[in-house]
Amino acid sequence: MDELEEKIQQLNQAGIKSENIFVSGFSAGGWTALMAARMLPTRFKGGVLFAPAFAGPRYETRIFPIWRKVLRPKQINEILEAERLDFLIFAYNDDPFNRPEDLNVFVKSNNLYPKIIGYSCKKGHFTYRQDCKSEKTYKEILNFFQASDS
Repeated sequence: MDELEEKIQQLNQAGIKSENIFVSGFSAGGWTALMAARMLPTRFKGGVLFAPAFAGPRYETRIFPIWRKVLRPKQINEILEAERLDFLIFAYNDDPFNRPEDLNVFVKSNNLYPKIIGYSCKKGHFTYRQDCKSEKTYKEILNFFQASDS
């Protein structure tokens, strides 16, 4: 979080206003962006996240229960304290960390975002690298940025 805040500050010092800053992240980087929505609420406008994850894969829950049964729910509750979660989130049905339904906890009924788009290319967590729906993904990202302009 400190590194993200430092980078945003550098952008601000270069003359870029916070309302023109969007973050993006994959896996733990995506989760960091979710955490930043609560911790740095006015420092960026929104973001595009790919397979945001924290606490290891689901199949390790019995091996390391503290991660998924204690720390992950704690962080989810902290993220839900954010005033807004202006994120477009791509999640993958075959991801061992978080499937789309595992991230639905962030969807608040009164907000347009976050929007979670889920599908499977049989690439799991790394689908973003060989996205079988790349054309649709591109259009969704473009729509997200265009909607953020209004």
